Amino acid sequence: MACSAKVADSIALLRESVQRYGRVVYSSSLGVESIVLTDLIWEHAPQIDIFTVDTGRLPDLAAELVRLAPDVIVTGGNPVIAAVRRTATTIPVVMGISRDPVGAGFVASNARPGGNVTGLASDPMPDVLGKDLEVFKEIVPRAQRVSLLGNPVPPGADTYRKVAENAAQRLGVAMQVVEVRERNDLEAACDAMVRERADGV
Repeated sequence: MACSAKVADSIALLRESVQRYGRVVYSSSLGVESIVLTDLIWEHAPQIDIFTVDTGRLPDLAAELVRLAPDVIVTGGNPVIAAVRRTATTIPVVMGISRDPVGAGFVASNARPGGNVTGLASDPMPDVLGKDLEVFKEIVPRAQRVSLLGNPVPPGADTYRKVAENAAQRLGVAMQVVEVRERNDLEAACDAMVRERADGV
């Protein structure tokens, strides 16, 4: 029920953006969250232009996106939101999806975002990550070691890591933090988790 409500909210936000602003461009890093929004745009708001972003070139691509002079930019994924926000200081930026936008510094608060950025949060509070670990421990009670796989660069990432580490300590589980900054890091990260014999990721 909660998932279908979030999908309905996202569709409504996309349609409202087109009605309110006219020319809308969606910047996508083609990450998991971005793929969901890309699919929703394709099916429910095909008049939105999709601009794919190579996360290794975010500042340049964000500047190129701003030069297109759209009426509004719809974006998702904290690394892309951060790059677009730095560049698009006067263009409205709608977060199609964001993790902890307050902690990441994108908005002043969820109720009153302020500035030129607004939109949806996939999990408005990083405490969700701690809850995920609690559920994992209930499912796999013998788990001794888990790996936290993530990119440390996006705004808000450090907050999530600390929440996960605190939850792991509280649950008596050793946590290995494995950083993946780009696609090329993934194989080495998987090897590291196998070496450490993680019970879960």
